[in-house]
Amino acid sequence: MLKSNVIVMVSTGEIGTSAREYANKIMADSNIAIIMIDHSDIIKIVENPPSIIQTLNREAKHAMILKKLEI
Repeated sequence: MLKSNVIVMVSTGEIGTSAREYANKIMADSNIAIIMIDHSDIIKIVENPPSIIQTLNREAKHAMILKKLEI
């Protein structure tokens, strides 16, 4: 309803392979970017809050590769 083009998925566990594959397909076929943050990311962010920047950059680079955009 908000017409957002970024979705953030956060899991206190692991994000499964099938979920990642589906997200990759959605990102490749649309203008949507899906950021996935899992347990290991959360631990890093809790220990060092500014590390969220590295996590978001990693996910953005992944989306750009799928969309064939240059950084």
